[in-house]
Amino acid sequence: MIRPNLEGRSLLVDGLAGKSAFTVDFYAATGGGGGSKPLLLVVPGGGYSHVAEREGLPVAGHFAALGLHTAVLTYSVGEVRFPAALAELAATIQYFQTRGQALGVDPERVYVLGFSAGGHLALSYAVYWSRAGFWPKLLKQPGLKPIQGLLLCYPVVTAGEFAHQGSIRNLVGDGEAGFTREDVSLEKQIARCPDFPPLFLWHTWDDRSVPVENSLLLLQELRRKFPENAVEAHLFESGPHGLGLATTESDPGDGSRISSRVALWTTAADAWLRERITAKYV
Repeated sequence: MIRPNLEGRSLLVDGLAGKSAFTVDFYAATGGGGGSKPLLLVVPGGGYSHVAEREGLPVAGHFAALGLHTAVLTYSVGEVRFPAALAELAATIQYFQTRGQALGVDPERVYVLGFSAGGHLALSYAVYWSRAGFWPKLLKQPGLKPIQGLLLCYPVVTAGEFAHQGSIRNLVGDGEAGFTREDVSLEKQIARCPDFPPLFLWHTWDDRSVPVENSLLLLQELRRKFPENAVEAHLFESGPHGLGLATTESDPGDGSRISSRVALWTTAADAWLRERITAKYV
């Protein structure tokens, strides 16, 4: 992994009703002109057992160079059960939507990018943000707003036949927090959504850790419930799980996570973002 030359700023996000140890690191855009800019909030994966650094800082650096403000959420994992990490993500989104102007962030243009289990977490926000009764015990200010776009990279989606069992087990345990596998099998929650943000998604066809069926199930349910929704999906022929940027910037150092073809996803994602941002950010 190559660390980008970024000057970060740790933010104090204090919107949770209870205690937590998550962190949010903000990186100002290094490309583009002045004025307020959109924010891309990066949510790394890690199977809800750890937070993968390769899917955080290198990704933030890449998109900051394209003219976006970026931030990386390091959420609680391990013995922490659903919906603790979701509350941390919600508080972070709420922070940028209500206080982001002080950082030069356009509060009306907040996008979330999630990898693997981080994709599950990002998707969980899109599914649960509008459920008013879900939030009062989790946030100091329960009123939440939608995000302007969701980007998912080889996401964990289902708790069913094609589940990444480790992620789901770490998320709900034995149900001791009062939530079941059904609650986190997100393709089954789409039917309850009043709306859904524009979606950019990619996966590799031969992913052996998080099967491509996770993305296909999500797309199927979105097509059924929101046939007019803006969706762009890319299925690459081959590539292992956890590719990140698929370049040397996010490779663990052994060349196993480099793919020139899959690396094209960032170009497609940049174009997708540009189409949704009315003011140019480069």
